[in-house]
Parts: sequence; C-alpha cells; structure tokens
Amino acid sequence: MRYLTGILLLFSTLSFAGTDLDSTASKSPTEFLREIIRYPSVSGNEKKLGEFLLKEATQMGFYTRVFTDKDSSFNFAASLYPLSQGKPNILFINHIDVVQADDSSLWRKSPFAGVLENDTIWGRGAIDMKGIATMELYATKSMLEESKQRDLPYNVTVLFLSGEESGSKLGGKIVTEKFLAELNPVTVFGEGGVGLRNVLPSKPDKIVFFMSVAEKKNLWLMLHLKMDAQGHASVPSNKNANKIMFKAVSRFEQRKPEINFSKTSRRMFRKFGEANGGVQGFILKHINWIIIRPFRRSILSREPLLLSTVTNTIQLTSIQNPYCPPNKIACQVAAYYDCRLLPSVKTKYFLKNVFFKLINPKIQVEVLDESPDAKPSEINDYYHLMETALKQNFPGAAVIPTLFPASTDNDYFRSYGIPAFGIMPIELDKESLESVHGANEKLSVKNLNRGINTYSTFIQLLMEGEKK
Repeated sequence: MRYLTGILLLFSTLSFAGTDLDSTASKSPTEFLREIIRYPSVSGNEKKLGEFLLKEATQMGFYTRVFTDKDSSFNFAASLYPLSQGKPNILFINHIDVVQADDSSLWRKSPFAGVLENDTIWGRGAIDMKGIATMELYATKSMLEESKQRDLPYNVTVLFLSGEESGSKLGGKIVTEKFLAELNPVTVFGEGGVGLRNVLPSKPDKIVFFMSVAEKKNLWLMLHLKMDAQGHASVPSNKNANKIMFKAVSRFEQRKPEINFSKTSRRMFRKFGEANGGVQGFILKHINWIIIRPFRRSILSREPLLLSTVTNTIQLTSIQNPYCPPNKIACQVAAYYDCRLLPSVKTKYFLKNVFFKLINPKIQVEVLDESPDAKPSEINDYYHLMETALKQNFPGAAVIPTLFPASTDNDYFRSYGIPAFGIMPIELDKESLESVHGANEKLSVKNLNRGINTYSTFIQLLMEGEKK
C-alpha cells in the first residue's frame, strides 16, 4: 500500500490528469465531506488526509501538482488544466488542517465521525474548512468535461494547504514563496466572511455577506519574566513574578484601544449604512464625520465585531508557571497574547507605542509568530463576479467589502500583490458560527449545495466573460 501511494505521489508531482473512476464520480458532496471529516487532520497531521484528497481529485479527472508532502506540510493543487500551460489562474484556496476538538463530552456528536443527522453534517472542519474545500472541489469538477471539449480562457485551481491553524508557515508561506510563479494566479478566493442575518438593525431578516478585501495581521506574543524570588510563600514579598505580570495584564485590560479608520473600513461602513437605510444607516454611513466622532466609540461598542474592524485587538490567551507547590513563590511566569493589527500598523510601531509603554521593563517580549504585511486588495472584476454569484444564489442578499478581523492564508497572496478575497458562500446562524473552533461544529446539506452552486455560478460567469 505504501509502495502504491509513493508511486501516486511521484507521478502527481509531474502534473497529470487521472482517470475518472466510477467510485469517485458517483460520490455525492455530502458523502465526500463526511468522509474527509473522519480524518483527524489536526495541524501537524495533514498528510493522510492530503493523500486521500489527492487520490480523489486525480480520480475525478483533475490535473494535480504536489508541492510538499510531509506529515505537517502537505500542499497540492487540483486544476482544470496543467499549471505548466501558464494560463491565467483563478485560485480557490482552503486549508486541510483543523484545530483540536474540545472535550468530546461537550459534543453532541463525535467530532471526527462525520455524522449525518437529518439535513446536518457534524464534525470538526465541517465549516472550517473541509466543507468549503468540498464546495470548491465539486464546483470546479463541474467544469472538467467542458474544459476538455474547448479551450477555456482561464485555468481554475483548488489549492489545498496545510498549517493555517498554526500560522501558515508550512502551507501558505511555503507555496507563495516557492511556487507562486507556477500557480500564476490572477486572483484568489479563500477563507473569509459568511452570510448572516440580524446584522442590519433596520432589516434583521436581510442576509448580508461580508467579503473580505483585507484582514488583520496576526501577531502572537509571549511575555516572560524570570526573577530571583523569595522562596517561601509565608512571608509577603514584592519580588513576585506573578504580581508584576498581573499588573501588566491589568493595564492591557483597562486600556481603550485607539480607533483608526482606513479606506477599507470607511467603505465598509458606507456600504453597511446604505444596506441598513434610515437614521441608523445614515449614522453608520457617516460614522467618521467629525460631528459624530465623539459618539462613535459608544456606538461601536454595542457591536464588538464592528469595533474590531477599526481597532487593534490584544487578547490574553493564557498565563503559565512552571509547576511548584502552593507554598512556594513562582520565580518565572509567561503570558501569551494573540494580537490582531490593522493592515496599516507595523509590528515595531505597535510594540514600541503600545506594549512597551504598559509593561514593566523587566518583562521580556518575544514574537512567536506574525503574518506578512499586506495591502488591502482593490475591488476588481473578479470581486464583482463573485458578488453577482452570491446575489443569484441568495436572492435579496447584500454583499459588503470588509476588513476580516482574523488572519488567513489570503494575506500571503496579498503580500505579493495578488488580489485576494475572503468569502465562504454559506448562511450561518449564531449557533453555527460560534461552533467554528468550538464544540458541535456542523454544516447543513442545504448550505453545502448552495455553496457549490455559488462557486459554480462564479466559474460560469467567468468563462462566459460577463465582467462588469
């Protein structure tokens, strides 16, 4: 079995189209998603799922290209045409790794069983991003036959990446650094906003899709303090690493983040206000006006998600001590922060003007990971085609270009000047949205099929040349 897999991987790196086998051709998207959920591809363990996806894509008839094939770094492309042809390429990107499943007792269904109950598929990755990968693959598959019958103006490639949940160093970073010219992308569609209701105060029933054109920079920090502390806890002492660290943490928690509007956020609020209408819409549309500025913090504080699009966020994730008994004062402590910076903010500026002003000079700051600096993508014809596809498949929907408050693989492409847009063409309720990275992640079959139809509509519009 290992020998056959090795042969498959060797030939796949040469970019070829496999034979369309009945077992794969007849597999429904629902069956496919359930099957890949059963691979517990937590970051660092992507290879088995990657090999399965590679085999399936090859059997469907895609041209495949493996870029890296390690346990923690399995990255490959499935395309309508060989990448060697150099056609202008539309990339649908996803990541095959998932975060750990929480305590299984919190799950109503086993997180890696791929349970189908009524209209719902349960499991880790059902949304983020195995469900999206399934949509991308099956939508592109629908064009395979036509791509063989006529020379289409574009290649369309589904790019499967590793390591996104652990910082993208073993996925998006490697692929963009080493293989971007081979991929030849003219635009990228990846992880991003979804369709939501109850977001427009005046029109709660209207579905709104937030398609990201930029995203916050990811910055993971460790604050570390080590000192000679009095050993026994029975005698009070100021030489206490935990006390010093907690004072710093308290300063961060009490600070009011500076509000900073960019071209992207101003456009987002303008579109948001237009979609809402009325007095509330007018205020949102003009929230950066001088006359409204004294009130904008209180207005935005009612919607933390909107506030996060115009502020840097600093989130304490954990505080750790080496083990010691309760009667011994810890001599060292580490605090971990997940910071999300606006695209215009440089790491050095942020550390100098925010972090170093709030912490004791004895505390050392170490950058554990950061995503690349990337300018927002300009709205282009491809954005408008996806907007049209969304509106055709979700009648009455509004589409708003936005700053995504998290970090994804999209910024690795933006950092090379490739227009990248983040969209997940599904409608989620609050419970489903909160299940991403949490317990009971799930996706309805209806959502799965509508997502496939939306990507398919986009590809059809693209090939027909119906650009605005």
